[in-house]
Amino acid sequence: IDYHDNNFNGLIIPGVGAFPSAMKILEENSLINQIKDVSKKKFKILGICLGMQILFSEGEEIKVTKGLDLMEGSVEKLNKNNTCKIPNIGWRELKKKNNNLFESSNKEKFYFVHSYVVKPKNKNLIKFTIDYEGIEIPAIVNHENIYGFQFHPEKSGPVGLNLLKEFCEI
Repeated sequence: IDYHDNNFNGLIIPGVGAFPSAMKILEENSLINQIKDVSKKKFKILGICLGMQILFSEGEEIKVTKGLDLMEGSVEKLNKNNTCKIPNIGWRELKKKNNNLFESSNKEKFYFVHSYVVKPKNKNLIKFTIDYEGIEIPAIVNHENIYGFQFHPEKSGPVGLNLLKEFCEI
């Protein structure tokens, strides 16, 4: 990651796969400390789906695995209490919490596909949620220059592209 390049203004961490394998790939490619350095330099970082989940302290998928720890909290199985179907697949409406972030996304539908959810230690990090079979799930989280989307904006059509544009303009 060359954040000394004048054209560098942020980092997007995509995500499809499993928490332990994602962290192993980052470790094998010496990217963990580089990502942490980018965050300390106050560049924007956006994690998408699994990319959002690995921003947290640890995940329990397959085995408990240390994450990037850029936000305090854990990632747990969505159906821990056998109250809903997994995975959560489909279009879900975002519900805004008390914040002024991504105004145009409130009540818009985005495409979700996931079996694990973030559990931030500080609930104020949760900026948008969705309701999935009666369970409130964090959909957008934010702490300073670190952002996470549980859904796939790149698969969410024009509303997703608009949200990515808003992120780039922050």
